[in-house]
Amino acid sequence: MFKSQKRPIVVPQAEHARFAGILASLWGNADFDRPTLDFQSFIKGVTFHDRGYGQLDYYPLGEVDRETWLSIQRRGILLTADDAISNVVSLLHIKRLLQNSGTAQPTDDLIALADEQIAESVSKSGLGRAAFDWADKITRWCDDVAFDFSLETHAHQSPQVYARTGSQDLVTVDYDLRPDGVIAVRPWPFLVEWYAGFIIGYEIEGYPDRLEPVLMPFRLTPWVD
Repeated sequence: MFKSQKRPIVVPQAEHARFAGILASLWGNADFDRPTLDFQSFIKGVTFHDRGYGQLDYYPLGEVDRETWLSIQRRGILLTADDAISNVVSLLHIKRLLQNSGTAQPTDDLIALADEQIAESVSKSGLGRAAFDWADKITRWCDDVAFDFSLETHAHQSPQVYARTGSQDLVTVDYDLRPDGVIAVRPWPFLVEWYAGFIIGYEIEGYPDRLEPVLMPFRLTPWVD
């Protein structure tokens, strides 16, 4: 779960991931191609990229011991989806987290397990691995935005994605989290001209046994200097 840096509320990993899925669902316009994967399957994969946590987790970011964190990632790897495409999308994210977390032996073992599951699902999908690796840049971009927003922190980040199908030329897509839930983005990678919605956090007191929801509105808008 994410603890807000502004007030005593938390956002479950599942809600953070749902926001990432919303961003993925909006992706694509004249300047940014959508993945060649089935798009609904891609959206599902992004939405469940942190599937090992469950729906109302109590694993505060930065406060969970390594053994517990690794068990969560193992659970995410083994929660195999019937949809092979969405499964690969989620697994690539989990593998990336493990690769960025260190080189201890348990991590290496989990990366190997993830690779086995990825290879099996890629084979079932009938698609090439390159299409999934291309799409993973978008998954990461959506996750980064949802991550920072869930912390309610001011963030200005510059992740990179592939803009054109089949191209390995990276394009920087900046985002800036501003007061009142505004998320400014440039260049604009979405189909819509703007988008407004909300995610749901909860008052930290009593969570998760006592649930007092808090709406957290956001508005995606092109970045205008």
